[in-house]
Amino acid sequence: NISLHRTVDRKNKPLVYLIIEGRVGCVADRNLCCFKTYTTGSYFGDIEVIKNCPRLFKVQALEPTT
Repeated sequence: NISLHRTVDRKNKPLVYLIIEGRVGCVADRNLCCFKTYTTGSYFGDIEVIKNCPRLFKVQALEPTT
């Protein structure tokens, strides 16, 4: 599995990610339990962009994802 950790652009601003194909799961710090899953066509990071705040979770690929 591939872990996605990049949450800011080069100017240290939050990004919105779009899942083109695949499936990812959200996990909280030190918690390996997936609390939300995103699939093809889903996006995440929009709240952090709107509120200009850091991401509160990590995202890990659950299958090959682009």
